[in-house]
Amino acid sequence: MHSLIIFDADGTLRKCTVPGQVCPNADDQWELLPHVKEKLFRIRWGAPGLGRVAFGIASNQAGISKGYLSAATAYRLLADMAKAAVGSVRLKVPSVSAPTIRATAARAGSRGR
Repeated sequence: MHSLIIFDADGTLRKCTVPGQVCPNADDQWELLPHVKEKLFRIRWGAPGLGRVAFGIASNQAGISKGYLSAATAYRLLADMAKAAVGSVRLKVPSVSAPTIRATAARAGSRGR
């Protein structure tokens, strides 16, 4: 049995409703993909030690490093998506500063990624 399942947010759980845009930047710019809620409902989410599965989201949210999306807004949008997908959730997000995010993005860009 799995104790943790990690999903990518964009293109896996949700889609951006703005044509040509990959990640949403506001509340009205996303919706769950069809059947996501029904499929996730089949899994017993909760504490892994109690025979349940922890729910995780991994997402790069490129708008943060480009400066048009704040980390707080990205977090809130991901939390809203998680709540819409699986109901009540407790999210743990690593504390990463905006300068660290920009520096990481710059290093990745300099390597041709």
